[in-house]
Amino acid sequence: MTITEIKQKLQDMYDADQALLQDNDKLDWDVIHKMRREQGEVMKQIVAEVGWIDIPRFGRESNSAWLLVQHMDHDLDFQKQCLDLMLQLPEASVARHDIVWLTDRIMMKEEGMQLYGTQFMVGKKGDYLMPLKDIEHVDEHRIKMGLKPIREMLAEHTERPAYISAEEYEQATGEEVYKGRITFGNY
Repeated sequence: MTITEIKQKLQDMYDADQALLQDNDKLDWDVIHKMRREQGEVMKQIVAEVGWIDIPRFGRESNSAWLLVQHMDHDLDFQKQCLDLMLQLPEASVARHDIVWLTDRIMMKEEGMQLYGTQFMVGKKGDYLMPLKDIEHVDEHRIKMGLKPIREMLAEHTERPAYISAEEYEQATGEEVYKGRITFGNY
């Protein structure tokens, strides 16, 4: 495939992914999982052919590629392979926020904790931050990667109320939450 063809394929897959997520009340996870597995196979072919989808060659489609890999929770090994490829690139070739989000997603699957605070659990009355591995230094980690401090980010979480922990969420909303280890879709 040419760069132009790859960019179009990435945009098409991104659009399909996002279209299925538009109505939270009507999500069909069987359909979503099937599509993500199919898209995953295409992503593997593309990455095998051209390496990571970097900004200099692919522009904004680099972010589309990241999101598709971020949603490939069924293939932790491929997520880790892509993160490794991203980390090998010069800083200007990959968005730091893409590295941060994929790092947290992988850590949640492997350890049940995250480093940067990008992963949330959705509750009925808002969202709460998944457990942090190094809560004492989370802001240092975030700032190093160009992110705002965690409390500032939570305060700007405008779509729904956001809470620092499941306990804080329960206290504010009165809704009990699941506290088991989250594995992001072993499907």
